[in-house]
Amino acid sequence: MKKFSVTMVFVLILFLTTALVIQENEREQLSTNSQQEYIDGVQIDNHEWMTQNLRVKEFRNGDPIKQVGSKDEWRKALENKEPAWCYLDFDPEKGEKYGKLYNQYAVLDPRGLAPEGWRLPTREDWKDLASFLEDKFDGRTGNLRNNTGLWKQSEIEPSFSAVPGGNYSNSWGFANEGSRIFWWAKTENDDGSPFLSHTELHRNGSLKVINHDNNDGLYVRCIKD
Repeated sequence: MKKFSVTMVFVLILFLTTALVIQENEREQLSTNSQQEYIDGVQIDNHEWMTQNLRVKEFRNGDPIKQVGSKDEWRKALENKEPAWCYLDFDPEKGEKYGKLYNQYAVLDPRGLAPEGWRLPTREDWKDLASFLEDKFDGRTGNLRNNTGLWKQSEIEPSFSAVPGGNYSNSWGFANEGSRIFWWAKTENDDGSPFLSHTELHRNGSLKVINHDNNDGLYVRCIKD
């Protein structure tokens, strides 16, 4: 009986150890998949752009990015200079439509928000995109919009698949769903320090780079590195 008990304990330990190894491997695979899931791109002029907004919840090295679920949590993350993201209206179903809204600290974090092989676009990247499309489509960049019926004004072409997810304003909350979308742009200053700005696509098809409140939550659309 004693011999049997020792054998059972050994088998149980072996089983638990194997289960933990499998779980860790699955976790690592999930981490890899979460950063490599969004690799579909569309070639526009000289760059390849992602065809959807970023949805990752981890940095490139696998470290998690905090999800926030309330205005108070958003403000607290800003106060602590902590990288964070949320869904529009804190609603996971809207995350399926639009992707994730990231704060400035997620965008600036040196661990890298963009998946391997991709980067955040600069102000000049967005301006080049706008200029190219305006030249090609007679002053309109509306072909960036998707054709899923989410916009409050008719679409033109779905090449870039932009969706009107609005933005999160640290001052008054969620805004502009159905009529606009805002993306981050990340540029280096002369001294090498990062400078953030916003890119807005309006329902009338205009695309412009603007300076705005960096405490807001915006989407991320990556460009091939």
